[in-house]
Amino acid sequence: MGRTPVAEAVGGLLADARVPHAVLDLDRLSNSRPAPPGDRFNFGVLLRNLRSIVGTTSMPEPRASCRPV
Repeated sequence: MGRTPVAEAVGGLLADARVPHAVLDLDRLSNSRPAPPGDRFNFGVLLRNLRSIVGTTSMPEPRASCRPV
């Protein structure tokens, strides 16, 4: 099972438990072509898109986060 299905499953469990959360697929936030010169993985696009999302949820400050290893 890949990261996205796991994230969606965890998001479903959190929703069922009524825990405030957000599930973001960072690969999708950086998915644009062509990548700009010097940014092969579109990290700049990822950060700009992530910044545009921050503050749009009704959640309190994050208490914990998960990140890929």
